[in-house]
Amino acid sequence: MIRDLKLLPLWSFVFIATTLEIAKGFYLRPIADDYCFAVEADHGLFTALLDRYSTAGGNLFESALVTLQVGSPLNLMPLQIASAVTSVTAVLALATLLWLIGRTLGAPERFKRNWLLSLCVIFLSWLPFWFLPAFFPIMEKMRPVYDLTARNMVFWQSVVSQYSFVPTVLFAGFLTLKVTSLQRLPKLVLSALIGLCFGTSSLMLALALVTLLILGLAFFRKAIRAWADSIWCLLVGVIVGIVLQISAPGTLMRLATVSGTSMDQGSEIGQLFSATFSGLSETPMWGLIWLGNVGVLFAFVTGVVFCNLKLNFLDVIRPNRLLKIATGSLVFGFLLIFWQKTLEHLTYIGHWHATYARVALYFAALFAGLWVGTFIRERKRFKAVQGISKLGFGLLGIVSILTGLYVLSESADRAKAWPNTTAYQGEAAEATAASWVMDCAVESGLIQNR
Repeated sequence: MIRDLKLLPLWSFVFIATTLEIAKGFYLRPIADDYCFAVEADHGLFTALLDRYSTAGGNLFESALVTLQVGSPLNLMPLQIASAVTSVTAVLALATLLWLIGRTLGAPERFKRNWLLSLCVIFLSWLPFWFLPAFFPIMEKMRPVYDLTARNMVFWQSVVSQYSFVPTVLFAGFLTLKVTSLQRLPKLVLSALIGLCFGTSSLMLALALVTLLILGLAFFRKAIRAWADSIWCLLVGVIVGIVLQISAPGTLMRLATVSGTSMDQGSEIGQLFSATFSGLSETPMWGLIWLGNVGVLFAFVTGVVFCNLKLNFLDVIRPNRLLKIATGSLVFGFLLIFWQKTLEHLTYIGHWHATYARVALYFAALFAGLWVGTFIRERKRFKAVQGISKLGFGLLGIVSILTGLYVLSESADRAKAWPNTTAYQGEAAEATAASWVMDCAVESGLIQNR
């Protein structure tokens, strides 16, 4: 693999990006819920899930995975190593999902080579996707929003886990069933089980997925006929999970402690109608905000450039399949925005809730770029296009590395300030002496009570 000198620049970039990712993770420190997941890991996974089911909510699969990915390392490992686990594993999961999508679409297996190419794509575009909108906002008043969501996606470990790692693992698990040689019955059972895991994760994610699956089964039967049985089982599993989550005692207790802007609209039906109308009316505006930025453009250009580097990774995939993934991800992103805004009107507003939609739109932009790249690749002057693409890869790589160095610098500055933080109420409310955050921080042993 390395003997192919044509790929040496790519492997060099992957090495540099991996080094920056590990170094950045070395300097990450817990924020807000991270401390509480460390406490839950210390109490034991079963006890933590039982307590959450009774007092906080029915999102049991999500809580279990975040506890294992975020809480257990903080509880068992030295802080510097533990802080890197979430960040590194999230990136590796994204690369695996991208590779699995390629395999599902018909790309050759060649796991080592093509997985590393997928990792290269993620390293190239992931951090710029989040931070470039904050560096170069189209609307200046949106700069704080882009900056805050980017920082939370990088520095807040439980947000990285919940909004990136959990859905990535679940979608990767479902796609794995499609590329393995399991018998039909085990595949259907496992599809339903994965659906159950979706349903007992974020309610926002589960409702958006149910809506997407119903739309697919209703209007695109021919396009998904090879997947129909698995999709039906997945759908049933998600619905069962949603019912289990909503009926959990902790869900009802949590709803009693929060109130959205629609909670004073009279009857429950009136509240639901008001929240749904608000979600529908706000979705187009927020969709344009999350699509109309430099980060999305960067992911799109990454797809175009990679498709024209003649890597023998996507050559055999028909363009219409790439378009289907891009379109499906786009629709899923808008459904996530709709359910985010609807549920926020019933509960509470959190700027980090938009992360699900933005991850979906990232994949939409990336695959839209790959789709456009196939048409450029088919032109007669492909060698000239290849030369331009190599130059484009170099420029993208420079931007990506510079963004990584910026994030590394920010991480180091935060790590220096972290031990002296006694009353910090900035992004993600790290800790205050009287807050629930400090209670978890002290109980976890990560911060002394000052």
